[in-house]
Amino acid sequence: MVQIPARKVEVQEEAFCKANHSGQRLDAVLPDLFSSRYSSASAGKKAIRRKEVQVNGSVARTDMLLQEGDVVRVVMKVGSGAVWGSTAGKPGLEVAFEDEHMACIVKPQGLPTQGTGEGTVQGRIKYCLQPSPLPGALFRPHHVHRLDVNTGGLLLVAKTRAAGTALAADLAQHKMQKRYLALVTGRLEGSGMIDYPLEGKPAVSLFRVEQQQPSATYGWLTWVSLWPKTGRTHQLRKHCAYIGHPILGDSHYMLHRKPDCQLQLLHPITRQPLDLSIEEQAAREYERICGIEAAAAAADDDHAQGRQQQQQQR
Repeated sequence: MVQIPARKVEVQEEAFCKANHSGQRLDAVLPDLFSSRYSSASAGKKAIRRKEVQVNGSVARTDMLLQEGDVVRVVMKVGSGAVWGSTAGKPGLEVAFEDEHMACIVKPQGLPTQGTGEGTVQGRIKYCLQPSPLPGALFRPHHVHRLDVNTGGLLLVAKTRAAGTALAADLAQHKMQKRYLALVTGRLEGSGMIDYPLEGKPAVSLFRVEQQQPSATYGWLTWVSLWPKTGRTHQLRKHCAYIGHPILGDSHYMLHRKPDCQLQLLHPITRQPLDLSIEEQAAREYERICGIEAAAAAADDDHAQGRQQQQQQR
């Protein structure tokens, strides 16, 4: 049986209760004592439940009443305490970036983001990342956003609570730029903006044509970069279908190829710019599909020539 090491704690902040705090509940007083950490009593209560608050050296309770002179400390557990990293026979994931705060992994197509077990991203990421030694390290690394099952690409993962909070806030405030690559049917030209409401709300996507390829089945296939400026459900799929160029293999909106190939963001802790990309993998996938299309076209040509020769012999 694997023994999980005990996690040490470090004191992050300390405050003394004043006379006006006497008789008040701890969770209600925390926003006053540590205003930069807790914006509300609800946030304080969650911290207490995570055992991140001590009163006079003991783990605090949410219903604890304070007295003047009580010493309240905010503590953080050091290190994840969990067994991460490569494990023999366990499936991992490709890692595009990793430091002690966060990571960015490459999600394969067909693998759900959420769920338990090795058939999901959440069940696999612990096998491919190193534990964080920092205070506030998560017991397990956790993804901070999702990709559809049939979408492959870059997925951000938090290794500490601080990084997870900052990444989630940046996502909510649209401070990150995501670029997708899709193979759409037909011959799309140039670049532009798709402004078409979805779910009764404004929805905007930008596109830029990268390459075009003749197709025996569809006439043409177009490799296109897509930037969603809003976050509606299946926005890119719906927008491509709306302009008459559905994503290849999309059985619902006529998704098969739509990798999230680039993420531009600020590091959640250092705030240094990060530009993460899997452009080479996406290009290889495009070449593979074009090879299949070229082979199909050649087979059609051979078949047509064979029929012509048979007719001439008659």
